Amino acid sequence: MKKIYTLLSAAALYVSVLVGMTAQVSAQFQLIPEASQGSLHSTLTHRFACNRPADNARTSSVSGNWLDYWFVEDSIAVINGYSSSNYSEYLFPDSSVLACNVTCGNPWIHLIGNVLDPNSADMQNILGYSWNNTNPYSVDSLAINFFYERQSGADVVDTLIAYLWDNAVASDIHVKAYFGPAVAHYGVDTLKMALMPYDSTGTNMPNTSPGALQTFKILLTVSDTASISSNNPNIKVINTNNFSVPAGKLVASAFAFKPGYSYSNGETITSTENDFAFLSVAPNGAGFYPPYSKGDFNLSSVVTNGPRYNIDRNGWDGFFIPTYAWALGFGFQEHLIDYYVTGTFDAGINESISTEGVKLYQNQPNPANRTTLIKYDTKTVGAASLEVTDLTGRIVMGMNQGNQPAGTHSFNLDVSGLSQGMYLYTLRTTSESLTRRMIISE
Repeated sequence: MKKIYTLLSAAALYVSVLVGMTAQVSAQFQLIPEASQGSLHSTLTHRFACNRPADNARTSSVSGNWLDYWFVEDSIAVINGYSSSNYSEYLFPDSSVLACNVTCGNPWIHLIGNVLDPNSADMQNILGYSWNNTNPYSVDSLAINFFYERQSGADVVDTLIAYLWDNAVASDIHVKAYFGPAVAHYGVDTLKMALMPYDSTGTNMPNTSPGALQTFKILLTVSDTASISSNNPNIKVINTNNFSVPAGKLVASAFAFKPGYSYSNGETITSTENDFAFLSVAPNGAGFYPPYSKGDFNLSSVVTNGPRYNIDRNGWDGFFIPTYAWALGFGFQEHLIDYYVTGTFDAGINESISTEGVKLYQNQPNPANRTTLIKYDTKTVGAASLEVTDLTGRIVMGMNQGNQPAGTHSFNLDVSGLSQGMYLYTLRTTSESLTRRMIISE
């Protein structure tokens, strides 16, 4: 998937409107002004491929699926005719230094993270699996896309720190309905967001109940270099030791960067030392609101310099700030974080998805390289058509069957002319549409 990514200057991504909340996680949110941290428009644009982990890029032989909101929500935006904005931003534990790429500013993001719900309707539809929410599951691996600039000598070893936890204890992930501007656009109780507790006493870590938090440290060396100027981000797969999650529970992850060098207050790190930048996708829609499904936890979070130093004026102390807090332009971001989930898929990826009146089956065979069969069921008489798009939204194939009686029908596709890769196919009937993915192999 080709994307345009924008590296925002370290001080550039803080807009003037935040959605505030009390430290007690009140049910009401307000728009509270925040002092600007710098210009919004000091940007540098590069084009490169967004990386999903390969199916075999995992740390055990257990069969499962890579699940990721960033890919799913970006795909949904494309299907609905919207575009996506894409960003890279520095991740650093201290705001006293200067980060300089386009312009200089204080790094303001100290932790990133998101929450995964494998029962997400969006995720099942786009990634093509059927989920059994009554069984426990495990996270075999995490993956993250990043840029990593090496300025120091080979003897300097930086550390990427990954955290993983669940909400077996409910207070470890607070589930809340959206309030504020999103309500006017989506309607009341359309979406849910998950608030991730944060320790603002100086540890710079997620704040969970005893024993809930698992920590994984990954050493970064010269071999991990991925310069922004190369237009090619790196992807790191992290062994999470089959982290077990109880049935029906959510799982959360967070990432921090710890430099292996000493630095002084006010030092310009990006010209003399190593720096790390994470990537995010922001699917756009009407007024920057993407087409999301009810109940999906479809946004990521950050810890900024306010909560990091326990001086935040907007009541976010004690919590990661959801990207929904940026109501203008940068809202609803998804960091490029992936989870390899095992153990609870019903009969794998080849199941059907359905609504009240239509059922769409996984294409067979999948992957396909010459022909593939796509079956569907309808309960009523009506027109039926199929549209195949690549991941940029470009229509590569279409078939129209006209009016069909109720029952089981199929499309037989010749895919020999399609390039290798992932595609989306959408069944459209008189009243409904369903989308699934298929893979074309050589």
